[in-house]
Amino acid sequence: MENSKIAIILAFKEIAAQKSIDKITVEKIISLANISRQTFYKYFADKYDLAFQMFSYDHSNSINPEDNFYARQVSHLKMLSDNRACYKNIMKDAHLQESFMQRRFEYCCGTVYDTVGKKSMTPTLKLVIETWITGTERLFERWVLNGC
Repeated sequence: MENSKIAIILAFKEIAAQKSIDKITVEKIISLANISRQTFYKYFADKYDLAFQMFSYDHSNSINPEDNFYARQVSHLKMLSDNRACYKNIMKDAHLQESFMQRRFEYCCGTVYDTVGKKSMTPTLKLVIETWITGTERLFERWVLNGC
């Protein structure tokens, strides 16, 4: 990942730990990241897209793909706990919360599908996985909103 993109993500995370997303401006992000507006829009459509990409960045940097599923979940929850103020502020936005949860659901399903393997995936197993992830995601949502 390019340094400018990482700088934007880190600046956003720092600001989001202090303010809700509706109070964050692109101007403040680019000022803290010391980049141009053009550079911001090279990587992100808007601050909401940045929030989604920040989650993916944090998630991919918090887990070891060689770990088993349980260890990856523990690492993921530790990452969220370490960044609780940021994620709690992001989840306060109702529209973003629903979109964020949908993207997390899709991401988690994809991760589990990749772990299980396409050859082993049956319609019943897919339904079980999606049901389990839906419940897990709702618990995650409440956990973050209550302060991790």
